[in-house]
Amino acid sequence: MRKCYDVWSRNGKPTNPDDKSYQDRVNTRKEFKKQVKVEQARERDREKQEILEARTRDRMEGYKLQPQKSVAIHIQPKPTKNSCEPEQYQLGKDPMPNVTKSTHLGIIRTPSMRQNIESNVEENVKKARRSAYALFGSGFHGENGLDPESLIHLYKTYISPVLLYGIELLTTKSAHLETLEKFQKKMLKQILSVPMSTPDPSVYILTGILPVEA
Repeated sequence: MRKCYDVWSRNGKPTNPDDKSYQDRVNTRKEFKKQVKVEQARERDREKQEILEARTRDRMEGYKLQPQKSVAIHIQPKPTKNSCEPEQYQLGKDPMPNVTKSTHLGIIRTPSMRQNIESNVEENVKKARRSAYALFGSGFHGENGLDPESLIHLYKTYISPVLLYGIELLTTKSAHLETLEKFQKKMLKQILSVPMSTPDPSVYILTGILPVEA
């Protein structure tokens, strides 16, 4: 490969069909495409075999997989213009539906990593906000509520785990962390009954809570 590259660098890319380097390049490309198709076929067979083994193992253990939650997602590692027909899988005699979004153990799965991160961050913020609303009846509010120490304890126990759930499994970017950080800072300032213009370091020092990025 290195030798061919040196030849092409000196003489330019071969375009003559009778040139040996040109023929080698064409044959190499064909062989590479053939190997890719073979590997893709092997991967599909391996996935089908894993589904069959899971089905058999479940029967031996005496429990059944829930058909409504047994779905297939066509993962696309990189954005591509060429769309291919998703593979069809079966769980026993029942076909597994191809979906674009599913939740497993509280973590949303989508066809692309970018959608994974955005969907989980948005959902975590919604769940954390609902958790805070659910605690209002227990005095979880800044004015006429519990003392700040108890409020911070409730936040650490019930809201922070929901807000950060599954984040360590995702490759988050600064924009996603900023969304989580914005929610946390606003919540802590409301708990302490301080103005929104209060410097962030002061809030973290008073509460003892680390920033989301930490």
